[in-house]
Amino acid sequence: HIAHCPLQVPADVLQKYNFSDDENLCQAQTAYVYPGYADGDTFHCRSMYHAMVSVLDEIVGNITRLLKDKQLWNDTLLVLSSDNGGPIRLEE
Repeated sequence: HIAHCPLQVPADVLQKYNFSDDENLCQAQTAYVYPGYADGDTFHCRSMYHAMVSVLDEIVGNITRLLKDKQLWNDTLLVLSSDNGGPIRLEE
């Protein structure tokens, strides 16, 4: 579900993307946002989504490396898929 609701990333990864000038404060889009956010609290959207994409990049890198280590990479088709995206207005 990365980068999608529920918005969850390890705290150490989120800390790397803790933008002090994050202008994209918005309401949580899900009943559960981790780490450290209660229902309905505002959070830094840009920081959270940067962290989630970073985790996704690391996961894809781990899968790629494992397939190469097992000499399966040349016979593998890796397909990444996404839905139609998130809300276009913050109030949604």
